[in-house]
Amino acid sequence: MLRPYAELEIVGSLFCAAVAVIPGYRGNGIGSTLLSNFRLRAARRGIGTLSTLIFESNADARRLFERHGFAEVDRRPTVRHPLIKRTGDMLLYACEL
Repeated sequence: MLRPYAELEIVGSLFCAAVAVIPGYRGNGIGSTLLSNFRLRAARRGIGTLSTLIFESNADARRLFERHGFAEVDRRPTVRHPLIKRTGDMLLYACEL
């Protein structure tokens, strides 16, 4: 189940483990604010690359990160597990500052 997490990595990047916004608050710029703060944190630390993992089926997350300059750089198949509701590959997204 955790194989994609172990294999998809950009050494030296600042990794965003998760961005979550309660459904009723989505579309109000909260996710964008979180990503802007993430970018600022990387810049202050002198880190030039940001990265995250997104399930292929999570179109909302993919759109959010793409709006902030992220693009898919690699992917791995996910392993079905009863606790994981998402389907499709795990995508490694990255962005240069």
